[in-house]
This record gives sequence, C-alpha cells and structure tokens, in this order.
Amino acid sequence: MLRTGDEIKAIVSEVDINQIKYKNFENPNGPQYVIEKSKVFFIKYQNGTKDVFNQNTAKSVETPSQTVAPAQTAVSAPIQETSKPAEAKKPSLSYRYGNVYAKDEILDENKCRELFAAHPEILKLYNSGAKQASFGNVVMVADLGLSLTMGMLINKGVIIAKFPQASAFVIAGVTLGGLVASAVINTSGKKKIKKAVLLYNNLQAN
Repeated sequence: MLRTGDEIKAIVSEVDINQIKYKNFENPNGPQYVIEKSKVFFIKYQNGTKDVFNQNTAKSVETPSQTVAPAQTAVSAPIQETSKPAEAKKPSLSYRYGNVYAKDEILDENKCRELFAAHPEILKLYNSGAKQASFGNVVMVADLGLSLTMGMLINKGVIIAKFPQASAFVIAGVTLGGLVASAVINTSGKKKIKKAVLLYNNLQAN
C-alpha cells in the first residue's frame, strides 16, 4: 500500500534501507521493479503479516529471534504470564454521501482527526482532502452568488445597456466555469478522504 492510498499487487523480492524490489504478481518471471521505501506505507504479505514503514525506519510486525544457552548452564524457570487489558477495538469506517461513518454514526472532522491522530500519513491525507472539499463548496457558493447578482443586474438593465448581445453568454459562462472548477476541486478532496478511510481500515483489520 502506497502513502497515496494506491495498492500494488506484487511479489516482494528484497527490502533494503532505501528501496523495495518486487515483481508484478501477474508476471513473476517478468522484469524486476524498484520503488523508494519512502513512498510505501506498508507491505501486507500473503501469510497476513505486515511491515509498516515510517519516513526513515521500518517496523516489522514479526521479529522472530532465537537464543541457545550452553548445556551446562541451562536452567528451567517457570514462565510467568501477565494478563494485559483487552484493547477496545476501533470501529471500521466507511465513506458515503460525502461523510465518514462509524457504523451508522456520522463523524465530524474533529472525531475523524482523533481517530487518525495515531497515523500521521493518514491524518495528513485526510486534512488535505477535507480542505479541498470545503474549498470546492466555497467556490460553488461564490459562483452561485455571483450568478445571482449578475442576473439581478441584467434584470435591471445595467448589464444589457453595456453589453446588449453578450449578457446572457457572460452569465452562462461564469456560472458554468465556476461549477466545473468547484466540482473538480470537491471531487479531488473527496477522493483523498476516501483513501484515508481505506488506509485506516486496512491497518485496523490486522
């Protein structure tokens, strides 16, 4: 899983300090690809384990180790188990109709940021998407307000007196251009929020 939220289905052959080498899952005998580790959020292996990467370090889910003691000094000791309090399972999220849901509850931006706070990359992606979506809505409202004002001026004859043949085209062009721009900005923001939710759910699943 990349930090952008995109997924690559691959066969990982090597993970070093700065790079990850892999082959296409559908073409294992094909060419080997290389990607910078800084662009990868985590690797989920076929056996269910995961490597989660920070900016400069990697944290492996499994770090097996084995220590062999000399036979003469081997000592059997009882293993003392300590019970750990069960951690409350965080809810799985969904993104529908422009809102983030935890089951049937709509989460506001503050609650979303609280859930994503433990994952800086996800929080950064969510904040960027939320800002874009809000800005798109502002552009849409401003465009409608400008169109309404121009319509009133046309109705009073102010614009028609100066641009008698172009007034209708002017208002139509301004309205259409503003609506297209706001739609593009809003959609881009919503895609980022959806990717943030997907990344969060993938981490919570394991």
